Amino acid sequence: MGGDELLVVLQGLDEIAQAVAIAEKLRVAGQQPIPWEGGRVKVSLSIGVALAIPGENVDALIARADQAMYVAKQGGRTAAGGAGQSLRWLGELLGGQVALVTPLVFLLCVVGAFMAMRRVWRARDAGAGLLLALILPGAAIFVWQALGSRVQGNWPAILY
Repeated sequence: MGGDELLVVLQGLDEIAQAVAIAEKLRVAGQQPIPWEGGRVKVSLSIGVALAIPGENVDALIARADQAMYVAKQGGRTAAGGAGQSLRWLGELLGGQVALVTPLVFLLCVVGAFMAMRRVWRARDAGAGLLLALILPGAAIFVWQALGSRVQGNWPAILY
């Protein structure tokens, strides 16, 4: 079954943490099993939270809340979240990469990329420039994906 979206507007909130706490209570209450046709149906909720910015129009506020909802869904569904998730996911992703890759190989790759960048900058070395041209798009996509949503195991597929 597909999902439906609804909008809840709350007045008098000054901090995003207040809104996230209320959204979390709504999420927990909404996930209680529902008796139906002799059984129980479980529902999951993903809630996006956005705090109005002075001077912002309603469409922009709704768009930010909608984006926050998709971010919450990327976090493993059934979540409530607002801005700030991206950096946590980048940390998770980098930690996972370090843990899954032999730490020595990871360290050698980082040092090699840094040294290639240094050679391009100082000596205008074409070989080092080519190496960077091959490394940087993948690194940029890695960071872009990590900051945009929780990265799935197939994030390098874009490169192919």
